[in-house]
Amino acid sequence: MDNTKYWLWLVMVFGSESRTMWKVIRACENVSDVYGRLSSGNFNMNLSAKCMKNIERCSLAQAGSLIEYCGKLGINVICYDSPEYPKRLRHIIDPPAVLYYKGNIACVSGDRTIACVGTRKPSQYTFHVTSEICRELAEYGFTVISGFAVGVDITSHLAAVSVNRPTACVLGSGIDVNYPVENFKFRDSVIKSGGVFISEYPPGTPAYPSNFPRRNRILSALGRATVVFEASERSGSINTATISVEQGKELFCIPPSDITDRRYSGNIRLLRSLALPLYSCDEILDFFNAERKQTVVFSEAEKPNFKPVQKTKKITGTVSEESKPQEKITEDDDKKYDSLSRVQREIVELLTDCSLHIDVIAHKLDMSVMELMPELTEMELNDMIKALPGKMFKIC
Repeated sequence: MDNTKYWLWLVMVFGSESRTMWKVIRACENVSDVYGRLSSGNFNMNLSAKCMKNIERCSLAQAGSLIEYCGKLGINVICYDSPEYPKRLRHIIDPPAVLYYKGNIACVSGDRTIACVGTRKPSQYTFHVTSEICRELAEYGFTVISGFAVGVDITSHLAAVSVNRPTACVLGSGIDVNYPVENFKFRDSVIKSGGVFISEYPPGTPAYPSNFPRRNRILSALGRATVVFEASERSGSINTATISVEQGKELFCIPPSDITDRRYSGNIRLLRSLALPLYSCDEILDFFNAERKQTVVFSEAEKPNFKPVQKTKKITGTVSEESKPQEKITEDDDKKYDSLSRVQREIVELLTDCSLHIDVIAHKLDMSVMELMPELTEMELNDMIKALPGKMFKIC
């Protein structure tokens, strides 16, 4: 029996943050029994005036309408006892009663899941480390889980997408809400690589600041371990790290490049008390006892539609075929570049006659590598440019 509408009704009555709801559920046989007893007034537990009012004004028909509306948006709705509900969420103190998702939710159900968090304004060192480690983890078959925010979050997601691997984005808003605006253009790429967007908030829910600390319990629970890449003393990543430890997860933390840099004060605090230092992907592989190979075996339920990781060609001799000057773009190629942004067109112009290192491109465009990388990643996903060994890029 599909109990989704009953669970959704309960959330409408009690709210998604109410622990009273779980007390009521434990006192009954099942959620349909809860609905029957509450809607008929046959319940002996003292409830707040707000809950009593919600019982009167909320109906199963409203819950059903919301499920239909989500279907029109391409958003799936599952509840605590749905077969698709991630098993790791069932065992936390305050599990979400209802989840909304879009994409391949099975990608968070495997044994290799890693939560990755950090600041919205990472240093170039953090940006580089996040990109390298998350890309390598993805190649080893890990699902990278993060919050789809700017900075470390989107960098970790795009590292997985760049090798055509699934990544899970846990949101603090409704899935249909365009937040953050800068990252909306990457949504299709996440879905196409077998990834998923997950939220406990219904469509249309704004990204209220109070949603994110609560969102973090889901993010950390879905990962079998958590990595903090960069965190100041008061960073929200400290909240996620603390929750991870409370949930019994292993916590890893990147050692700072400069121990006097206050941007890493949170890293130092975690390394002193809770976290293991992460110097490379090897520490995580050792923890998971993972085999050091690129081939990953998926169950049929977990298997997304994506191409295998392509090995990068090694450079041989003095000049590789990859680094030879490229032919200029002809008028026949113009249509291919119509949809490019101004920055992306400038990148095309720079790479017209040669391949360039990412630092050179950033310097010529007067941009930081952190600002440049999302543009390059999007162009690479659209087969506009190609990444070469040594962080070189050329036109496809």
